[in-house]
Amino acid sequence: MDLLNRLFTKRFGPDEYAALVSKALADTGVATVRYDEKSFSLHGPDGLVLHLQGGYSRFCAADSRDRHTVLMDLVSDFAAMASIPADFASAKEYLLPVVRSAAFFPLARLQSQASGKADTRLGVAAQRVADDLVVCLAYDAGGSVSYIGQKSLDRWQVGFPEALTIARDNLRERTDPSWMAQPSPGLYVGQWGDSYESSRMLLTDLIHLLPLDGDPVVSVPSRNQLWVTGSRNASGLDSTIKFCQKEHFGAYPLSPHLFVLHDREWGSFIPGFKASRDSLRHIELRRAAADYGLQKGYLDAMNEKEAKDLFVASCTVYEESVTERQYSVCIWSKGVDSLLPLTDEVILVIDPETKDRVSVKWSIVQSVVGRLMEKQDDLLPERYRVRSFPSQEEIAELRRATSA
Repeated sequence: MDLLNRLFTKRFGPDEYAALVSKALADTGVATVRYDEKSFSLHGPDGLVLHLQGGYSRFCAADSRDRHTVLMDLVSDFAAMASIPADFASAKEYLLPVVRSAAFFPLARLQSQASGKADTRLGVAAQRVADDLVVCLAYDAGGSVSYIGQKSLDRWQVGFPEALTIARDNLRERTDPSWMAQPSPGLYVGQWGDSYESSRMLLTDLIHLLPLDGDPVVSVPSRNQLWVTGSRNASGLDSTIKFCQKEHFGAYPLSPHLFVLHDREWGSFIPGFKASRDSLRHIELRRAAADYGLQKGYLDAMNEKEAKDLFVASCTVYEESVTERQYSVCIWSKGVDSLLPLTDEVILVIDPETKDRVSVKWSIVQSVVGRLMEKQDDLLPERYRVRSFPSQEEIAELRRATSA
């Protein structure tokens, strides 16, 4: 029976699965792969290795109707990686900078671990741009777009800064400054329509040419959006925030924050107008809750798979009825090994039966019992593991600090 026809049967051995993946890769143009039975992996061009165990487990567990999708997810990622030239001279004219959320790749890693799917984005080289944004490199030859990993840079014997400079120059060459619409005085919106709008915040020399009232302030609510206005343009800032509030939670979200340009470096920008600050804060809290929700789902799935008794606390947003102030909260319960999200306040549950609890600002909790809070360096957004609960003396100190 033909291998592809057997997609809809349940019996599929490791060697047959490897042959199936090899054939699917050949159909996409990656014909030079070698199967290593001992390590259960496929070896492609230029040292690329595709480990099969995770994909095989997911493939076998999938419903017969979903097997083709599972297979093609794996194959398309590897085929895109294989399309990257082995020599830098052939690749450099197709390099472009890509701006992503700093949490994008850590969340992708967790998703891959939770699903057992191989993810070629895990070794992507990246550099911080500002606050919650990073820049990475993409190989875009007009077909599929592939992230550039550290392995590719090592193979090319090129450092990230050099490659980024070339990628930025490539983007500048394909950027017509006149393709910035001006919906209102001093407010500019990129309209290039090539999915690199947000990356153009890196072209600081072009942004400095815009006639703005104050320092340049940008918003990149999604990958395909770049809004620019001046730091003293109240109406421009208000319009930018309103658009972010409307569009940020659609497809391909990036950052809910505003960024200001000083000396070719981007930093966080906080509006001087309270209404604008409050609106921006609401968006930021929703983004944090959404990212923590995704992260919690992946961690819960991993903990269940590994039979690990570890509580992943939620990030919950509340609003005061009188002041309408919004703030984030997590719960830290006595006797529960937990992973806490970074929130505005922490509710310490001392005794759930008597409802003995105390709500304390995060900064105060950290100053009093920071020794109990272990930051997890491999998680973003940030989480802190708490294996032990504060002592009676420390709880008393936290109560006093809260009532002061």
